Amino acid sequence: MILLEVVLANYGRPSTGGYSFVTPSYSPKNTVLTLGYRYGDGLITISKANNPPNIPVILTPKANGYNINKRCPVIINIPTDADGNTVQVRATFKNGSTQLCQVTSSFVIQGSGTIKLTPTVDLPVGTITVILDAYDGTEWSTTNTYTFIIVQSPNFTVINIDNNISKTNMDNLKLLLLNIRLSRNLDGVTDFIGNITKNQTVITKSHLDLMRSKTSDVLSIIGIIPTWTDPIVTVNETIRKGIHWIEIFNYLKQC
Repeated sequence: MILLEVVLANYGRPSTGGYSFVTPSYSPKNTVLTLGYRYGDGLITISKANNPPNIPVILTPKANGYNINKRCPVIINIPTDADGNTVQVRATFKNGSTQLCQVTSSFVIQGSGTIKLTPTVDLPVGTITVILDAYDGTEWSTTNTYTFIIVQSPNFTVINIDNNISKTNMDNLKLLLLNIRLSRNLDGVTDFIGNITKNQTVITKSHLDLMRSKTSDVLSIIGIIPTWTDPIVTVNETIRKGIHWIEIFNYLKQC
C-alpha cells in the first residue's frame, strides 16, 4: 500500500468512497499510468504528461563552415529525454525555402553520444540550411536551425600519378585542408607547412606525413579510415608522387 499512498499523495485522494490497490502497469512511452485506485464502481487512472525530447545540436560542420562534399555528413548530438524514452533525430536540408531532403535516424538511446546523418541528394553550391528536431514516439521537440556553406572544389588539377606536386596544387590542397579542418572544429588557423616556393622548396616526407595526419583527423570525425598508397613513407626511398596527393584530395571531397 505504500506505493498507492505515494500515488494518492501526488495525484489526489478521492473525496468520497473507499479505494483499493490496482496492479500497476504502464502504457507505451509511460504517458498513462494505471497506478491508481478504485472507488465506487469506477477505475481511476492517472495520466502523466509526456515531455518532448531536448533539442538536438549539430557538432560539425560548424555554422557557415567551408565544405566541398555535396552530401556533407552532419554530426549531431543525441538529445536527452526527460522521460528516458528512446529518440529519433531528424535533419531537414533546405536551400532557401526549397526542401532538398529529410533524413531521420532510427530510434536510439537518449543522450547516448552522437549520430551521423547524411543528405540523400547532392546539395547545391551555396548556403544550405539544416533544421534539426527529435521525436520520442509521442512528441517532436522544438527545432534548431543551422546554416553551412557548400562550395565547389578548388582548382586542383589531376596530376600524373608518377609526378611530384606543383606549387599551385600544393597551395590549393593546403588551403582546402585548412578550411575543412576549421569547419569540423579542428585547429587550422595557421599555415602548418609554411610557404612553398616554386623551383626551390623540396616536398619532403614531412610534408606528406603531416598532410596525411591532418586529413586523417578530419576523416575520423565522420567515421572514415583512410587507406594510403605507400602507407609508410621512408626518407630517400619513397618518392612523393602524384598519387599521394590525389588520395588526400579525394578523401577531402568526402568530408
